[in-house]
Amino acid sequence: MKKYPPANNLLIGHKTGASDKNSRGEIIGANDCGFVILSPSYWYVSAVFIKNSRAPLEECEEMIA
Repeated sequence: MKKYPPANNLLIGHKTGASDKNSRGEIIGANDCGFVILSPSYWYVSAVFIKNSRAPLEECEEMIA
């Protein structure tokens, strides 16, 4: 198993986004991108996108969460 450095300098962040609705009344896009940086050598990024959803934006956000 790989050993990772101590997480005392852990950095976490995210950015959400949403767009307008298309001509069918669907949300064109809802998204969230996040990152975790343990050190310059150990990091990861996650991105979730929902496209052309008929669900309300609040429900799309719940799906992402």
